[in-house]
Amino acid sequence: MSLTLSSEDRFVVYRLPRATDVHIVRHFGQLLPLEAVHFGRDGFVVRPFDGGRRGWFFRADAHHRNVEWTFRSFRHPPERVGISREQYLEHLRCLISNLQEGEKVVLSRNALVTLDSLSLEEIFSRLERAFPGAFVYAWHSPETGTWVGATPELLIKRTDEGWYETVALAGTRKLDAHQQLSWTTKEQEEQRLVTEYIAGVLQRYSSRVQIDPISELRIGRLLHLKSRIAFYSEQSMYEIAEALHPTPAVCGYPKDKALRLIGFLEVHDRKYYTGYAGVTGRDGALYVVLRCMEYFDGAGVVYAGGGILSGSSPEGEWEETEAKMAMLTAVLKGD
Repeated sequence: MSLTLSSEDRFVVYRLPRATDVHIVRHFGQLLPLEAVHFGRDGFVVRPFDGGRRGWFFRADAHHRNVEWTFRSFRHPPERVGISREQYLEHLRCLISNLQEGEKVVLSRNALVTLDSLSLEEIFSRLERAFPGAFVYAWHSPETGTWVGATPELLIKRTDEGWYETVALAGTRKLDAHQQLSWTTKEQEEQRLVTEYIAGVLQRYSSRVQIDPISELRIGRLLHLKSRIAFYSEQSMYEIAEALHPTPAVCGYPKDKALRLIGFLEVHDRKYYTGYAGVTGRDGALYVVLRCMEYFDGAGVVYAGGGILSGSSPEGEWEETEAKMAMLTAVLKGD
């Protein structure tokens, strides 16, 4: 069996971390605005970074496993995307001067990449092969546009009746650099802020919060610091997800100040980048939308960001976004 999907269709293709099955969820009719009730039904949700914008629910009107599929986009890419290195460094210097010790803001940027004739299904397949431990996803609808990516970051997953799991993920380093150096104070501080924030939020919903020791997570050529967090709660997954989102890993701390500075300094709309997406129903699992690209006919818009502290180096932060974008574009080029 094979599926031919058009720009009028509404569908999601995904593969869970360390899994082999590729799932295709198809929704017939207009998408449903995201509501708490949808988290008990089989389907897929996508939620933008901006809480003021609408999220969507893809109902599983049809569910396929491991079938061939094709999709063609007729959406034209935007003419101008991104800012220069000097502009980004200027924004970073402005941001750093406004941060106190213990505060963090995630500043991001985007860039246009040429895809030539590379199809959405081929990009998905390459991401699958390159990142077996990531949540690999592609979705399309007239309401959302077309997105594809592979994220290492779990937002929340149901593991048993009443039990959930999340992760605190921060700090980024190229693998070859890490083989020579230990994690810096800045990277460890960034991880501590994320972990403490998530634990503080969860304690409002649970009296049983268990934090594992810090470990390392490798995704492609990058390493991250990671702490697994398990907790018990009688609240809904939707309520907890909304309380966690956006985490300091993609926004900053304190959240209100971080959001204000992001709105002031970022010249682009993040759209679904650093929002969340994932599977609903009994085995629900939501992931932060990272390592992603908005897909167009012959081109894509890629996104990357980094956590900025008062002691950050502007040049170092630019290089971190370059490394994150390079990891995705290398896959697109087949490197």
